[in-house]
Amino acid sequence: MKHCGKSTIGKQLAERLSAPFADSDELLLSAYNDRHPSPFSSFRDLYREKGRDLFCEYEQRGLKEYLANEESPGILSLGGGIADNSRALDIVHHNTYMVFLMVPFETLFNRVMLHGCPPFLDAHNPEAGFLDMYTRRNAVYNARSSLSVELGTASIEEAVTMVYDALMEEANVWK
Repeated sequence: MKHCGKSTIGKQLAERLSAPFADSDELLLSAYNDRHPSPFSSFRDLYREKGRDLFCEYEQRGLKEYLANEESPGILSLGGGIADNSRALDIVHHNTYMVFLMVPFETLFNRVMLHGCPPFLDAHNPEAGFLDMYTRRNAVYNARSSLSVELGTASIEEAVTMVYDALMEEANVWK
């Protein structure tokens, strides 16, 4: 989910586990830029310029290539919108152990609105739009994840420990 701390927690968790770290947004950007003479500097620019369909295609391609070339994927942070890309989500679901970082609606909404209303929300009623997205995506993540960790309003350090402890409790996850 957007602004739940995926990349920040993922990087610190990977460090703690001495594991590689990758971010799916960077993987899709690389997958696109490696094939085109006019590269984009950010995945947001790629989405804005080329649209959702091409973005989703390269999200899938980047994940497939990464997972095919890695002996162990380590910690892979997924873009917040992967719940809206069923093919990419299938790739992750069938090839990884997916952890859902659960953060309360109010906390995420406040983080999203910290720098003003983002363009993907209706400026007249951003809370309703975000609630719709939050509800829809939470249902997908809950259904597809191998493990859910309720982070509440934990600090980054506390969240890393919570995810680490949850992974260590699972029998065959991390050895």
